[in-house]
Amino acid sequence: IIEPDGFAIITGPCGDTTEFYIKVKNENIKEISFMTDGCGSSIACGSMTTRSTHDKTVDEAMKIINQDVLDALDGLPEEHIPGAKLATDTLNKAILNYLEDIK
Repeated sequence: IIEPDGFAIITGPCGDTTEFYIKVKNENIKEISFMTDGCGSSIACGSMTTRSTHDKTVDEAMKIINQDVLDALDGLPEEHIPGAKLATDTLNKAILNYLEDIK
């Protein structure tokens, strides 16, 4: 996303790094994208997080938790569950970045 309204990057305990970019209009997330250098599960979690967030209000998006992502994916093997937390933590940090900039 060119000139995102919010951006975040987090490296999880497993070493995977995830980035989120958001564009907000009238308090709705109108564009969202992510990048990760992680495994297939990290990619799936990032993708599902973007799908779950698009067109939601900023407040609604902040309420998305890792269990929501896991439920939408019909679960993951236990060793890949941290990918969902990494995705939602990075999303929340990008939203906080947006909120800090509009103050």
